[in-house]
Amino acid sequence: MDLPYEVIRSSRRTAIVQVYPGGRIVVRVPERYPQYRIDDLLAFRKTWIARKHAELVNLPTTLVSQPTVTKRYRAYALDLFRLRFDRIIAGAAALDHPYRVDVTALDLPALGYSEGRKPELRIRTMRRRWGSCSAAGIITLNTVLADRSPDLIDYVIAHELCHLRELNHSRRFYDLLTTVMPDWKSRRAILNGRGSELLPER
Repeated sequence: MDLPYEVIRSSRRTAIVQVYPGGRIVVRVPERYPQYRIDDLLAFRKTWIARKHAELVNLPTTLVSQPTVTKRYRAYALDLFRLRFDRIIAGAAALDHPYRVDVTALDLPALGYSEGRKPELRIRTMRRRWGSCSAAGIITLNTVLADRSPDLIDYVIAHELCHLRELNHSRRFYDLLTTVMPDWKSRRAILNGRGSELLPER
């Protein structure tokens, strides 16, 4: 492969390729994983790596730079996220702005969720992610996302809710996300384009 990459060996059992903002390419492999298999993996993922590298190479390596997040701001962010989160799950997110969010395709009741039992929502200040969803179904949002507009917050929430069905970034995941939020690509572009902004002091 023409692009430079870094190999990180650990006790993991599988081999993966990751591309980070700024264009850093990391191959994570088991301790005794041979070089020829790394070469095969890179060759197999060559098209994907080139595409992701082109998307991320000009983005900042961190979402925010040394943010100041006070206890008051965290409380504000959590209240805001819970409001957006609850409205999306209830199918009411489109009432206060024209963007469509439809979680019907997620069939949350089939996953064991209802009005009385919603997915767990947490917040945390993260440097490289806007949100995450664990295998246990815990959704975590980046605290500084509260400075973004409601339609961008809704995009991250919808993205993480889709992970309740597809805990990956496969074609099926993105097909599901498109059903839930047809304009997610434009929202993601706007969100990432603002990623280098500093969080105002509070």
